[in-house]
Amino acid sequence: MNVSFMLNMFSNNPITAQKDYRNFMNIRPDDVSIEKYQVFPEPKEDSTVIKNCKTSLEVIIDKVCKETEVSLENILCRTKIQKYSDIRKAIVRLSKKYSEVSNKELAEKLNLPPSMISKIISGESQGTPFVDEIVHRIEDKGIIQA
Repeated sequence: MNVSFMLNMFSNNPITAQKDYRNFMNIRPDDVSIEKYQVFPEPKEDSTVIKNCKTSLEVIIDKVCKETEVSLENILCRTKIQKYSDIRKAIVRLSKKYSEVSNKELAEKLNLPPSMISKIISGESQGTPFVDEIVHRIEDKGIIQA
Protein backbone atom coordinates (compact mmCIF):
# COMPACT_ATOMS: atom_id res chain seq x y z
CA MET A 1 0.00 0.00 0.00
CA ASN A 2 1.25 3.49 -0.84
CA VAL A 3 1.21 5.21 2.52
CA SER A 4 1.93 8.64 1.05
CA PHE A 5 -1.13 8.38 -1.19
CA MET A 6 -3.31 7.33 1.71
CA LEU A 7 -2.05 10.11 3.96
CA ASN A 8 -2.57 12.68 1.21
CA MET A 9 -6.23 11.68 1.16
CA PHE A 10 -6.51 13.09 4.68
CA SER A 11 -4.39 16.22 4.20
CA ASN A 12 -1.50 17.66 2.21
CA ASN A 13 0.19 18.50 5.50
CA PRO A 14 1.98 15.29 6.62
CA ILE A 15 1.59 15.99 10.34
CA THR A 16 -2.13 16.73 10.06
CA ALA A 17 -2.60 13.73 7.76
CA GLN A 18 -0.94 11.38 10.25
CA LYS A 19 -3.06 12.72 13.10
CA ASP A 20 -6.25 12.35 11.06
CA TYR A 21 -5.25 8.85 9.91
CA ARG A 22 -4.49 7.74 13.49
CA ASN A 23 -7.79 9.20 14.61
CA PHE A 24 -9.66 7.46 11.77
CA MET A 25 -8.03 4.08 12.46
CA ASN A 26 -8.24 4.48 16.27
CA ILE A 27 -4.46 4.18 16.62
CA ARG A 28 -2.82 5.66 19.68
CA PRO A 29 0.23 7.85 18.92
CA ASP A 30 2.63 5.44 20.65
CA ASP A 31 1.33 2.23 18.98
CA VAL A 32 2.84 2.34 15.48
CA SER A 33 5.07 4.85 13.74
CA ILE A 34 3.62 5.74 10.35
CA GLU A 35 6.84 7.51 9.36
CA LYS A 36 8.77 4.27 8.87
CA TYR A 37 6.24 3.11 6.28
CA GLN A 38 5.99 6.41 4.47
CA VAL A 39 7.28 6.36 0.89
CA PHE A 40 8.19 9.53 -0.94
CA PRO A 41 8.02 9.34 -4.75
CA GLU A 42 11.08 10.29 -6.75
CA PRO A 43 10.69 13.67 -8.46
CA LYS A 44 10.06 13.25 -12.16
CA GLU A 45 12.47 14.92 -14.54
CA ASP A 46 10.61 17.08 -17.01
CA SER A 47 12.07 17.78 -20.43
CA THR A 48 10.64 21.29 -20.47
CA VAL A 49 11.89 24.28 -18.55
CA ILE A 50 8.48 24.93 -17.02
CA LYS A 51 8.67 24.29 -13.28
CA ASN A 52 6.10 23.90 -10.54
CA CYS A 53 6.75 27.44 -9.36
CA LYS A 54 4.37 30.11 -10.47
CA THR A 55 5.19 32.70 -13.12
CA SER A 56 3.97 36.28 -13.15
CA LEU A 57 1.17 37.31 -15.48
CA GLU A 58 3.35 39.97 -17.10
CA VAL A 59 6.00 37.38 -18.03
CA ILE A 60 3.38 35.09 -19.58
CA ILE A 61 1.87 37.94 -21.61
CA ASP A 62 5.33 39.05 -22.76
CA LYS A 63 6.35 35.53 -23.82
CA VAL A 64 3.10 34.92 -25.70
CA CYS A 65 3.41 38.29 -27.47
CA LYS A 66 6.96 37.46 -28.57
CA GLU A 67 6.07 33.92 -29.64
CA THR A 68 3.06 35.04 -31.69
CA GLU A 69 4.77 38.23 -32.95
CA VAL A 70 1.89 40.41 -31.81
CA SER A 71 2.13 43.68 -29.91
CA LEU A 72 0.67 44.10 -26.45
CA GLU A 73 -1.52 46.93 -27.72
CA ASN A 74 -3.20 44.61 -30.24
CA ILE A 75 -4.00 42.10 -27.51
CA LEU A 76 -5.35 44.69 -25.11
CA CYS A 77 -7.68 46.43 -27.55
CA ARG A 78 -11.24 45.15 -27.37
CA THR A 79 -11.32 43.82 -30.88
CA LYS A 80 -13.11 40.71 -32.04
CA ILE A 81 -10.42 39.81 -34.56
CA GLN A 82 -10.11 36.04 -34.14
CA LYS A 83 -6.30 35.99 -33.99
CA TYR A 84 -6.15 38.44 -31.08
CA SER A 85 -9.07 36.80 -29.35
CA ASP A 86 -7.31 33.42 -29.55
CA ILE A 87 -4.07 34.89 -28.21
CA ARG A 88 -5.97 36.31 -25.22
CA LYS A 89 -7.56 32.91 -24.62
CA ALA A 90 -4.14 31.26 -24.72
CA ILE A 91 -2.85 33.79 -22.19
CA VAL A 92 -5.78 33.04 -19.89
CA ARG A 93 -5.18 29.27 -20.13
CA LEU A 94 -1.43 29.61 -19.54
CA SER A 95 -1.98 32.05 -16.68
CA LYS A 96 -4.35 29.71 -14.90
CA LYS A 97 -1.86 26.87 -15.28
CA TYR A 98 1.40 28.68 -14.51
CA SER A 99 0.51 31.61 -12.26
CA GLU A 100 -1.65 32.34 -9.26
CA VAL A 101 -3.47 35.25 -10.82
CA SER A 102 -7.13 35.86 -10.00
CA ASN A 103 -9.86 36.04 -12.63
CA LYS A 104 -10.43 39.69 -11.75
CA GLU A 105 -6.75 40.56 -12.25
CA LEU A 106 -6.71 38.65 -15.55
CA ALA A 107 -9.80 40.52 -16.73
CA GLU A 108 -8.31 43.89 -15.83
CA LYS A 109 -4.93 43.13 -17.41
CA LEU A 110 -6.39 41.78 -20.67
CA ASN A 111 -9.19 44.34 -20.88
CA LEU A 112 -11.86 41.62 -20.85
CA PRO A 113 -15.05 41.25 -18.82
CA PRO A 114 -14.65 38.83 -15.88
CA SER A 115 -17.44 36.67 -17.33
CA MET A 116 -15.33 36.06 -20.44
CA ILE A 117 -12.41 34.90 -18.27
CA SER A 118 -14.77 32.43 -16.58
CA LYS A 119 -16.05 31.19 -19.95
CA ILE A 120 -12.50 30.64 -21.23
CA ILE A 121 -11.48 28.75 -18.08
CA SER A 122 -14.62 26.59 -18.09
CA GLY A 123 -14.13 25.76 -21.77
CA GLU A 124 -17.38 27.39 -22.83
CA SER A 125 -15.36 29.75 -25.03
CA GLN A 126 -12.62 27.58 -26.50
CA GLY A 127 -11.54 29.47 -29.57
CA THR A 128 -9.98 27.94 -32.65
CA PRO A 129 -7.21 25.32 -32.82
CA PHE A 130 -4.81 28.29 -32.88
CA VAL A 131 -5.33 28.61 -29.08
CA ASP A 132 -4.10 25.05 -28.54
CA GLU A 133 -1.24 25.66 -30.96
CA ILE A 134 -0.05 28.69 -28.99
CA VAL A 135 -0.30 26.87 -25.67
CA HIS A 136 1.55 23.82 -27.03
CA ARG A 137 4.27 25.96 -28.63
CA ILE A 138 4.88 27.79 -25.35
CA GLU A 139 4.89 24.57 -23.32
CA ASP A 140 6.95 22.54 -25.81
CA LYS A 141 9.63 25.19 -26.07
CA GLY A 142 9.66 25.62 -22.30
CA ILE A 143 9.45 29.36 -22.78
CA ILE A 144 7.76 29.99 -19.45
CA GLN A 145 10.39 29.59 -16.77
CA ALA A 146 9.93 29.59 -13.06
